[in-house]
Amino acid sequence: MRKGFSTAAATLCLCLLLLLLSPASFAEFPAPQETVLETLPDFSGLDGSSAFVRYGEPDALGRCTAAVAVLGPELRQGEERADIANFRPTGLHNAAYSFVRDRWVYNRCHLIGRQLGGADEMNNLFTGTHALNHALMLPRENEIAAYIRKTGRHVFYRATPLYERDNLLCSAVLLEAQSVEDRGRGLQFCVLLPNSEPGVAIDYASGYTTRADDWESGGTSAGERAYIVNTRTGKFHLPDCTDAKSISKRNRKERRGCRGELIAEGFTPCGKCRP
Repeated sequence: MRKGFSTAAATLCLCLLLLLLSPASFAEFPAPQETVLETLPDFSGLDGSSAFVRYGEPDALGRCTAAVAVLGPELRQGEERADIANFRPTGLHNAAYSFVRDRWVYNRCHLIGRQLGGADEMNNLFTGTHALNHALMLPRENEIAAYIRKTGRHVFYRATPLYERDNLLCSAVLLEAQSVEDRGRGLQFCVLLPNSEPGVAIDYASGYTTRADDWESGGTSAGERAYIVNTRTGKFHLPDCTDAKSISKRNRKERRGCRGELIAEGFTPCGKCRP
């Protein structure tokens, strides 16, 4: 196997995943499964002598970026969970479905789980499906936590959300881990986890969803909704956005359609309401 996970390799993995999304921006996945990559995680240049957590800054679209850490017993959190209900990661347009466990399709997911020492803050939170969070990420986090409890040793860890172009919702998350003291003999993996939910069609450009059977039968598109366009500034907003309410009648135009259509026409999404 080739050592080191390059940006090109990550891009290739994302491209393979996105083939499942063609030709439309919506996709229904079966029960999501992780893909074990035939590459070893590359943590060269990181000092594993002491534990730390480092979160990436949001990108120009406000999207959560990669988090990297050296995890260890000293990072375990004992405090109660903070209230994160007011945090709004990009693409968080939640909807409830009777067939989704706990009903809500989206969670505010931690790149670095709280049991591993991750914090309840915006740079550590992204919009992920219930299936991604509970069926895929949690088992890997449990595996790492169990290793640390058993050995008292440390683990290199990196979680990277992967986006296609300007999509607000990541298509997948790349997880990499390697035990430090024994150089990966005790624990090591490099996996790609799809951000999908069985029975739900997802518009990754905006984060809006619909039932997959509605989409397949020609029902209302999950990405189609009402917007307010400012013809002077070229920005579009959600109807309840405070900036939208201040647009003059002369420059105000109501539109219904998909987010991607407006962007293709040259309009830009409001940075405040993040439509």
